[in-house]
Amino acid sequence: MRLRRREDRYATASEAASRLTCLVLMNLLWVVAAPLCAQSTPEVVRITIHAYWAGYSPYTPRKTDLIVERQGHGYRLTGIRSGRKFGKPEPLKTLPPQDLSADQIAQLVAALRAPPETRVDLKAIGVTGPQAQQSIDRAWVQLKMAKLPLPIRTKADAFRDSLRNPAALAEVITRGFAAYHSDDYPYVAVKVELSDGSALSVFSSSQQYLMLPWKNALGQASYDADIPHA
Repeated sequence: MRLRRREDRYATASEAASRLTCLVLMNLLWVVAAPLCAQSTPEVVRITIHAYWAGYSPYTPRKTDLIVERQGHGYRLTGIRSGRKFGKPEPLKTLPPQDLSADQIAQLVAALRAPPETRVDLKAIGVTGPQAQQSIDRAWVQLKMAKLPLPIRTKADAFRDSLRNPAALAEVITRGFAAYHSDDYPYVAVKVELSDGSALSVFSSSQQYLMLPWKNALGQASYDADIPHA
């Protein structure tokens, strides 16, 4: 009888210890998991887009200001456009509102969060390798490179041959995207405000295709075509 009582006490103590262990583990799990839950992806609260163009025209400069805000399960874009005509301000034009899906906004955020692309990707700008090579060959014919003096033609042909390497071609095209060819002064700036108080931003003043490159808040240039597409 005493042995049974002693075994009962041991069983009760063991169960209590097990329950205590479970409680400790549950509390430890909560302490660890709570911060992870709090670190969920912040939502987009507001997006502002400012566009500017000041080309040589009696109808410039043109300014467009857009705002994207949450509405239900999606977003609503509104905005105004202003301009001048022969030096005189024109009436502000209210742009028709547009509904945007959460997926569209997510694409923009993903593009802004992506690491900067340091070179132009031919596929991203809608050009294949064979198309690029054919265009270069046509340019060589149009420029009548074969009629150049032999020393110059030799150097030109060597340069042309180097462009058959995709990496070298991408590097040359990327340098070309830094060129300015007019006084249009285009400018687009995008700022995404998030629910945790942080923000993502990007801007471009490029005159090239898709206004590449775009620069982030740190001034890092990116030739990622997903940014302008988004």
